[in-house]
Amino acid sequence: MSDSATSLCAISFQAEEKIQTGVLCSCFFFPANELLKKHEPAMAIEVEGKINFKNIISNVDQNVETIALGVRKDLKLVLLMMEKINSDLLLDEYDSIQIYRKNSHILKINFKANNVGRSAIVDIDEYRQKLRTTIESKSRISYSKLLIVGFTIGIVVIIITLV
Repeated sequence: MSDSATSLCAISFQAEEKIQTGVLCSCFFFPANELLKKHEPAMAIEVEGKINFKNIISNVDQNVETIALGVRKDLKLVLLMMEKINSDLLLDEYDSIQIYRKNSHILKINFKANNVGRSAIVDIDEYRQKLRTTIESKSRISYSKLLIVGFTIGIVVIIITLV
């Protein structure tokens, strides 16, 4: 299975929530609105005031476009993790949150009352790749520690046998 074929949901089960949210934070960027492409997202949601992630997830769950594009599960997971990092990144203070996948504009959450001139953008594929890299890195470190412990125990056993 190729990197792009492995779903974000499948990868996320291998990482603690703290790792998932930390990686997601590193995937956001905040360009000025005039720099954004003007093409339409597959799904757009208008929000008055503060964001209610549960309502947005419910909308995503019922949207045929997210199903047709095969992004529903991954998009819901990203939204769940965004809810957990909202207090760190103040996502609902930007003019919009835009979510992409494979250079396709999947979801735009527009905040009617905001006019700061910036949007928060994240790409599902970038998040998946960074999360996979983080998990693999931690796995290699754990394996290295296991080898060191095993080697140390082996040396101790040899010394005890010789004495």
